[in-house]
Order: sequence, then structure tokens, then C-alpha cells
Amino acid sequence: MARIHWVLAILLIGAFHAYGLRHFGRAIPFQAGTEHHDAVIMVQRIEEANNPWKWFVSDWPLYNGFYRPLPTLAFELDHALFGENLVRFLIFNQLVAVVCSLLVVWFVWELFRRPGAAVACGTVFAGWQAGVQELVPVATIGWLAAIILVVRSLLHNRHAFLQWLLIAAVIAYASRELGAEIASQDVSGQSFSYRTIGWSPGRTATMLTMFALVCCAAYCRFERERQAQWCALSLLALVAAFLSYEQSVVVAGLLLACGVALALQGVRVRWWFHAMAWLMTLIYVLLHRMVLPPNTRYWTQAARGVKGGIRGIVRFLFPASDDVLILWSDLPIGIPLLLIPVPYTTAVQIAANVLTWTKARSQWLALTFGLIVSTGAYAPMSFQHFLAHYYHLPMAIRTILVVWLFILAWDLSLNAASHQKTSAPQGLAPELR
Repeated sequence: MARIHWVLAILLIGAFHAYGLRHFGRAIPFQAGTEHHDAVIMVQRIEEANNPWKWFVSDWPLYNGFYRPLPTLAFELDHALFGENLVRFLIFNQLVAVVCSLLVVWFVWELFRRPGAAVACGTVFAGWQAGVQELVPVATIGWLAAIILVVRSLLHNRHAFLQWLLIAAVIAYASRELGAEIASQDVSGQSFSYRTIGWSPGRTATMLTMFALVCCAAYCRFERERQAQWCALSLLALVAAFLSYEQSVVVAGLLLACGVALALQGVRVRWWFHAMAWLMTLIYVLLHRMVLPPNTRYWTQAARGVKGGIRGIVRFLFPASDDVLILWSDLPIGIPLLLIPVPYTTAVQIAANVLTWTKARSQWLALTFGLIVSTGAYAPMSFQHFLAHYYHLPMAIRTILVVWLFILAWDLSLNAASHQKTSAPQGLAPELR
């Protein structure tokens, strides 16, 4: 990727992450019972243990059945530098968030070799982490743009109405995804941005994302260039992911998806690498279950059952399912339901989702990768009561879906515009005669 693209990425990502600094503008009391209770307990038990290496051979300081030595070491570092000033702990979270945005650029470039799209993906992820979507009504703007396109087509270009209707549907769907609606407030009413930057324990998920992106990007470089150092870096990053967060069990699947995507682009893939990644994942899972208690009180409290888990996965695959559930809950209203917007907005949302995929053929690989792989990255966490940082790695992948939806809308717009130009002379022919 050219230097100019990296300069542009750094400028855009830096600009968006500047908005994330707002999380530093409030006091965080060092006391139990608050939203930052976990951080307080972490620091207290780190002081009691007084041995950073302890966390490599035991449960982490909250003692709730998790193996997370690298995030714990990050807390050790924060405590050594800042004592009990929890606001300054957020510096680490902000730095990791910025690094993750830049790593999204690298990963998407290595996977698809489209520099502009890679920069756009990193910028979108930076905006989500900083919380720009909370400030700008992206989905509403997208729907307004879609409506304007449809009305304009009816007034000035009726023969191409269906083409512009499809484009409007893609823009509406893309804008809803850009607004990160699926990663909105969690069970505690906290946002994706807050859990990423403003809540220090959220570093478990962000550190996983950081290492997972390095792992996948280095793997893609290894497949393209056949240099052993990239293979070694990918496997090392996989180990670091295991040392960060239990959601790391999905990374081997991400690597496999990358391998399939590369193979479909004509890259000759070394499938033996995936056997190593899955073997390492199996060893990690077995050791985790053997060494740490499998059914702690936290695990029991956090579980939300099979039905809730499946509903979360469907929501990731088909965002309009939210609207369907709302309509279903309103059905007891009866006939008066037809007098409110709910049934009509639901129908429009479903149509936008479905129509988009009917025209996704030209960009099918990236769109399918973004949708399916982001869903797979989230699937294990879907069976837990939702906390917004569970979405961090899936949303890093989902930037691919968002950016390529806009690429699809642009391609369709060019086709519609070119069709309009070529058909114009035919329309004028009778008058010229």
C-alpha cells in the first residue's frame, strides 16, 4: 500500500479518535460498587499478589474463571504508573483503540489489496470506537438520501425507477450498518465507545482484537509472499490472543475464512497452516477447562440461554429482524396498528436488506466475508448477556461489510447513470426526425 494511503489513514483515524478523548473528561472514583468496580478490585488484588507472573499460571484477579494474563499485566503497568487514578488508566484503552483502527487498515489491505477501501474500513472503525455514531444520526441521513433518490427518479427518470430504487435500498442498508445499530447500548445502558475507551476492563476485548488483526493480516501476507517470518508472527499473535480473552477461540475460524477468501482471489493457500491454528486452539480450550473452574457464578449469571443466543446471531445476519420483533410485539394492538408507522417501516427495512443482496453479485466476496465472518466472530458471545465490548472484534470485521455496501451503491449508481446517458439519444430520436 502506498505511503499516501497510510498518511491519509493516520490523519482520518487520528481525527476521529480525538472525539474519543471526551471519556477522559470525568472523574472516576476509586471505590467498589460503581461501574468501575471491576477495575478497583483488579488493582486491590494486584497489590495483594505483588507478583505479575502469577497471572500466567492462575485465574486473573477477579477470580471468575478467566485466563487473561496480558490484560492483567496492562493493569499492573497502569497501577505502577498512575496508582489509583482510574481516569489515567484509560490512556492505555485509547492507545489500543487507535492501534486497532490502524490494524484494520492493514488487515483489509492484505486480504483484498484495495487501499482506498482499507483506509475507509479503518476510518469507520475509528468512528465507531470514538462514538461518532452517537453524535451523528447516520441511519436517518441514509434514509433521507434514499428517499430523495426515489422521489427524484419518479420525477425525472421514471424509466430507470427500479434501478434507483435498488440503489436507495443499498444506501439505506449501508447507512444503518454505518450507524452501528447492532452495537448500541448494552444491558447496563453503556455504549460501544464507552466499553472500548471509557471503561478500563474493556481492554480485554480490545487487546484480543489487536492481536487477532495482527494474526490475520500477517497470515494473509504469508500466503501472498511466502515468507516464514509472517507465518511466525501470525502464530505468535494467535498465542497472544489466547492470553488476552476467551473470545480468541474464534481466531482460527477467522484465519480459515481469510484462507478461503484468498483462494477465491487466486492465491495458492497453504492449508497446513490452518491445521496448526486449530490444534493450538484445541489445546488452549482443553487447558482452560482443565485448569480453571468451568461453571463459576459469573458464568451462570451471564448466560442468557439458547433462545437469546440464536436471536443475537440472527440479528447480526439480518438486522431487520429487530424491526420484525418490534412488529410482532405490537400485533396485539390489532387493526389500529395500521395507523402507526411500525408495519410500514418494518416492511421497508426488510425490503432494504433483501433487495441489497439481490444485487450483491459484483461485490459478493467482500460483502459475504464481512457479514458471515463478523457474525461468526460474535456467535460464541451471543449466548452471554450483552456487554458492548463483546462486539469489538466482530465490528472490526464488519467494517468490510459497511464499506463494500457503499462500494456496491456507487457501482450501481454508475451503471444507472451510464444507462440513462445511453438511452437519452434514443428518446430524442423521434423529435429529431
